[in-house]
Amino acid sequence: MLLQCEGRLEDAAVWYRRAIALNPTFAQAHFNLGFCWRSLGNLPESLTAFRQGVRLEPCRPDIWLVIGLIHTEQGEHAAAEYAYRRGLLIDPGNATLHANLGTARREQGDLAGALDELHLALEFDPQHTYAKFNLNWTKRQAQARIRPICMTC
Repeated sequence: MLLQCEGRLEDAAVWYRRAIALNPTFAQAHFNLGFCWRSLGNLPESLTAFRQGVRLEPCRPDIWLVIGLIHTEQGEHAAAEYAYRRGLLIDPGNATLHANLGTARREQGDLAGALDELHLALEFDPQHTYAKFNLNWTKRQAQARIRPICMTC
């Protein structure tokens, strides 16, 4: 962990792989390796590490959030939605998971579902900045869809 904190991510990844080789059921080593790979920009390896860890410790809403974020970064919004929903099964009041689920639903064209999730996020945390921003953005998108097109206006 010290190497990771010092920014020596490649070195840290080597040690996390060694820890996993010694104890493949050590979920936190998988998670730490996933964070290293993500910081290094290797999203596929990061996802692999997080998935291996979450198989060992599935009741980690924080890790389901990270898995969803990685899928979002890769434009895989259906996979992100799945991860956020898995996290919400564990922590149904998690405003950040609701906000990100709302964004994933919006990106898939489900504006009504997105608005529902973003409103839920703000019910759980009225100051959630990400949810506020995305709620306004999604409302604008929804209004643009129902605005009549007038060629003479």
